[in-house]
Amino acid sequence: TARRSLAPLLFAAAIVAAPPSAAAGDALPRARTLELGAFGGVQTIASDHNLVDPANARYEYKNVNPLLGVRATYLYVPWLGAEAEATAGVTRTRDAQEQWASFGAVRAHALFPMPFEGGGFRPFALAGAGVLGVLSNANGQDLDPAVHAGVGTFYRATSTWLLRADLRVNATQRYAAEEGALA
Repeated sequence: TARRSLAPLLFAAAIVAAPPSAAAGDALPRARTLELGAFGGVQTIASDHNLVDPANARYEYKNVNPLLGVRATYLYVPWLGAEAEATAGVTRTRDAQEQWASFGAVRAHALFPMPFEGGGFRPFALAGAGVLGVLSNANGQDLDPAVHAGVGTFYRATSTWLLRADLRVNATQRYAAEEGALA
């Protein structure tokens, strides 16, 4: 049987522009709200990744890599929304040459803000799917489907700005595995 591993992890601390109707410290989102934001963080890449062009040799990537992205969120009701995001990051291979590689992802997911808050913080969960791609001299270029899930919290810093922290688990196909085995 195929071994299943839920890696890489993605941690992203985000600052999100929110509608000006909310008061500072009020983390409860409003229905029919559109939020736009940018974020930065780090991601780890599983050592048994399958982000490689089959015509190329396969190299592992460094463990912790910087990540930047943008997102758009639409909350249908205060406890259910949809979100789309695009990310980009860079890394190096773990060989003696330490060759550069660029990563990118496009994801969509359902967002589930919890119907309560504490101290101005509001927890949420999310789950969705997308694609993860790499462009590298070492591994070539590849694009793989991915699924992800995560948890986090919102904090409304001002009437216009939200602070947000996420922890994500992404799963893509594992290298040299049976079809559908996850890394």
